[in-house]
Amino acid sequence: MKEFDLQSIWDGTDHGATEWYERLRPELITKARRQNNGVMYKLKRLAMIELVLGGIFTIVITIYMSQQSFWLMGGAFLFLSCLTYVSYRQYWLFKKQVALVPTLNIIASTTSYLNLIAAYRKRMTRFAILITPLAVGVGVYLGYMMNGASNFSKIFETEVLVILIPVLILLSVSTIFISKWYYNFFIGSKEKELQSVLDSLQVEE
Repeated sequence: MKEFDLQSIWDGTDHGATEWYERLRPELITKARRQNNGVMYKLKRLAMIELVLGGIFTIVITIYMSQQSFWLMGGAFLFLSCLTYVSYRQYWLFKKQVALVPTLNIIASTTSYLNLIAAYRKRMTRFAILITPLAVGVGVYLGYMMNGASNFSKIFETEVLVILIPVLILLSVSTIFISKWYYNFFIGSKEKELQSVLDSLQVEE
């Protein structure tokens, strides 16, 4: 008799837990989808801010250099425009990949989003690391020419290189570390947010 009563209690508890899970599951899925959409929106907003700031910076530098030669001004405009375009294109490719992710299975889609964001962060970090020495070099060249220098070969003189090389290295390393921090902070934080969503889904599963 006691065994029968114990089994009845167990069955009732199990049935109650199943009903509770079925009630919670749609709410959990809805919350997860909302968080996923929120993360994607934040990344879109970050990309738009970078695009706008890149455009403004390009225009300001172009206006600032309008008193220089046409080739110098045009080269600076083209270089900065290319940097802005390549940076935004990385986001455009990321957004295109996100659109292809099936959303029926919330755990699978969240995992895919997490992998895509991690890959996007790594691409942007590599791009920053690769472009930094070039950007610093172009900046030094433009500054040198804007100061009225007519003979660029003087920059390769020993007394100039002794000062210039350490400065270039310091600027490059500092910019690389700042770029890594920037993408780890703004994109890496979105990875952590999605990881918490995925963890909660897997626990409930």
